[in-house]
Amino acid sequence: MVACEEGSVPNVEGDIHLKISDKSINKLKSDPFELIAVSLINGELEILVQYGGGCSDHQFEAVWDGEFDDINGFPHVTVGITHDVVGTDNCDALILETLKIPVSDLFDEAPAETYGFKFVNASNTSREIIFNTAQLWVEQSEACNLELELKETICGISILEDMWFSLGEPAPGEHEYYLQPVLDYMLANMDVEPGPYAIGVKILFGYQYRPDLATCEAFDGPSLPVLINCIEEVE
Repeated sequence: MVACEEGSVPNVEGDIHLKISDKSINKLKSDPFELIAVSLINGELEILVQYGGGCSDHQFEAVWDGEFDDINGFPHVTVGITHDVVGTDNCDALILETLKIPVSDLFDEAPAETYGFKFVNASNTSREIIFNTAQLWVEQSEACNLELELKETICGISILEDMWFSLGEPAPGEHEYYLQPVLDYMLANMDVEPGPYAIGVKILFGYQYRPDLATCEAFDGPSLPVLINCIEEVE
């Protein structure tokens, strides 16, 4: 529970209960919330949600039917996320909360070499986040373990304006791949210019940075949205 106040509340950690049910996700009851992103790191799923309030308990539940669905040729689990406001919450804080589920709660052993997840916001079933383990090829860390070039891009939008981190020169005929910095807890106080950096990141699958902006018709290359955990200039 967060004390009643207006404005934005920094990211907090919360509990989420896993429930096995064959009830259709579009029939689950849920108070409104935003499904922001999902991460998978160190065997744990981290679900980033946002909601308004701050004066009442907010309870979340992950609902799975116990089955695997085939998406793009890989087995996936489809999980509905529900939100229950206990009582009435008249506060106006905007709360960002991370809910954690150990992957082992969903299955004892991986169903295949590559498998995935589909998370659905039960209060707005058009909001889905789908990803699989083949997309986890970028090493995630809280330490500055990746040395990458920060580049200006034609259509890139991020917390660093038009700059993204390049993952290196592409193979012939392929686009350059980028990491799109969309969230951080330190860059606001840094003067960051294009150039080489060592960074540590967490992948935020499904994160939509400034969806209100018009879509650019140019294409800089495929990208993964990331949280910046660590950043250092490289001489």
